[in-house]
Amino acid sequence: MQKSSKIIDKNPLVSVVICAYNGEHFIEEQLETVCLQSYTNLEIIIADDCSTDSTRSVIERFAAKDKRIRLFSNEKNKGYNQNFNYAVGLASGEIIAFCDQDDIWEERKIEILLQAWPEKAALIYADSVRFLGKLNKSNCKKNSIYRRFEGTDPRKLSIYNTVSGHALMIKKELLEWSGFFPQHVFYDWRLAVIAAVNGGVAYVDQILVYQRIHQNNVSFGDNTSAGFNNKHEAFHDLVSRHLSVFLSTPNMSDDDQLFFKKLAHLWGNTTQKKSRIKLFLFLMKYRKIIFWYKRRKIDFFSHLKHSFLLSYH
Repeated sequence: MQKSSKIIDKNPLVSVVICAYNGEHFIEEQLETVCLQSYTNLEIIIADDCSTDSTRSVIERFAAKDKRIRLFSNEKNKGYNQNFNYAVGLASGEIIAFCDQDDIWEERKIEILLQAWPEKAALIYADSVRFLGKLNKSNCKKNSIYRRFEGTDPRKLSIYNTVSGHALMIKKELLEWSGFFPQHVFYDWRLAVIAAVNGGVAYVDQILVYQRIHQNNVSFGDNTSAGFNNKHEAFHDLVSRHLSVFLSTPNMSDDDQLFFKKLAHLWGNTTQKKSRIKLFLFLMKYRKIIFWYKRRKIDFFSHLKHSFLLSYH
């Protein structure tokens, strides 16, 4: 009998990883959307980081009804980054799905991603939208300004990432290449680059996650804005930190290594006029790769503008 090439037909165990901290206002609604997923072969790992509100009791109530929930309560507050690394290390599934405590998932999120997952891809993700207050799905529209990354070219992720952690799933083996996630690096961006080199990134053009925005949001950062307007220095530092990490990506080709090495060098030496000119010329040379995500009728002028802004921040 021929083996199925579809991941969903293999019925893999999916580990849903949630880092919880003082989420009493929203975590119940998110847990409902996770527990009611149409794909049922799940383990739901929740690491509570010493919440001081009723978050833990809410989780315990769900755990009493759903044995797939595994609650781990930290003895001391680890902080988001360390708690995230800890929670990920508890996952035993072949597939890992990251989940924010305050978002809302479509009921078929996991099923749809597993059905669409190309066999070789190491990571798959879907579209997501932000909302304030009460969710009204009819008001949620896709972002038509930017293209979404998919494929095997890590250079397209050198300065901009469209892969959101709350909307992705990975093969667990990807963690063997990534190791722990340092605080100064966006875990989804890093995973996307590693996945691109080691099998590829797949994308489902469908809204499957609704990201709640409120004053207590905790994340590794805002991946939805390239940060060019009035945030040049912060964005420059952000990219510089990530480029240094991308240089050590396992199994990256020599050509791609050279690309990242040159870009990292030029990016980190913009204090002199000559260096800025060299960075500008490099960005323009590879503009169709670096600025692939932009949707413009006349690409050249958009690329010219952003190459200048990035070089003369």
